[in-house]
Amino acid sequence: MDRWSEIHTALLVARLGTVSAAAEALGVHRATVNRHIDTLEREFGTVLFQRHARGYTPTDAGRDLLETAGRAA
Repeated sequence: MDRWSEIHTALLVARLGTVSAAAEALGVHRATVNRHIDTLEREFGTVLFQRHARGYTPTDAGRDLLETAGRAA
């Protein structure tokens, strides 16, 4: 699995807290950020973020993935 781009996007969502902020930081559309998150969740078979009105919060699975990815980055 070569999903570094999607994982990098997820790291930014976790750090910045919103899809909009991550999209702006990456210079991409919000739909691209959402697609990256959806791709990771489908591949890992689990929800990585809790979505709420004020942004995204990593789930336990999301924190595990992002902790490992953060060390790799």
